[in-house]
Amino acid sequence: KPLISLTSLSFFYILTESEQDAILASTSPEIKRFAYKLSLATLVQSSDPRVPQGRDALIGFGILTQERANEVFNFF
Repeated sequence: KPLISLTSLSFFYILTESEQDAILASTSPEIKRFAYKLSLATLVQSSDPRVPQGRDALIGFGILTQERANEVFNFF
């Protein structure tokens, strides 16, 4: 599978505004860390093991459904 890279801003804009708001308003330390790491990242790369971890956290805390996560993370 080819390596895919997106800027963190490009990745964030894949999310809807309500999904972005839910991430930013979350009280979960795991989601807060995800948002903070995303803000620091230059690139989000498909080979990074934190990508599926972030996806799973967003699903686990109800920010994304499995179906929506498949859409958001489909580029990987």
